[in-house]
Amino acid sequence: FKFLVTMESLFLSIISVASVLLFSLYEVKGQRLAVNVSWAFISFAIVMPLTNSLNEAFRRREEALSLISDVKAYLLSYYQGHRDWDWGENGRKRLPANHVSHVRFIIASLVTDMRDLLTSPPTARQIHFHTAKGRTQRRKMRAIQHEISARCCEHFDRVSLAVEELKYGGMPGNESARLRQ
Repeated sequence: FKFLVTMESLFLSIISVASVLLFSLYEVKGQRLAVNVSWAFISFAIVMPLTNSLNEAFRRREEALSLISDVKAYLLSYYQGHRDWDWGENGRKRLPANHVSHVRFIIASLVTDMRDLLTSPPTARQIHFHTAKGRTQRRKMRAIQHEISARCCEHFDRVSLAVEELKYGGMPGNESARLRQ
């Protein structure tokens, strides 16, 4: 409900009602401003853009969900590679004792920060550009988003370094390259 009733939606509702009343009741030189327009035209002018907008929103949502599922699959494969792949005669014995738990922590931190970044409140609405309170909120949220984004980059660096640990432990380069794909 809080996403439906915003200052913008309330303002647009008031303007819509006021414009209908103005054109229905106001007269200029004895003539009303309202005209008899075909409902077919009105329904086409309103319904067509509305359905296109909804279809586009759902298409973007489905595309985003597909990309998020790809990231989830990649991270799971990456973790399983660190957890399960073995090479030669127990090559894993040269890895640090907590290597797998360290990789799991990195991935969990990355997923948490990605979730926080993707679910952060939007700051591109008109209120964030035209009011002092909105601009302050936008500055604060942008700083938080930049901080989370920097942490995500650090997590990716740590993911890369975890592959280097495997290589130092004796994992062949071709196997390490598979983890980085």
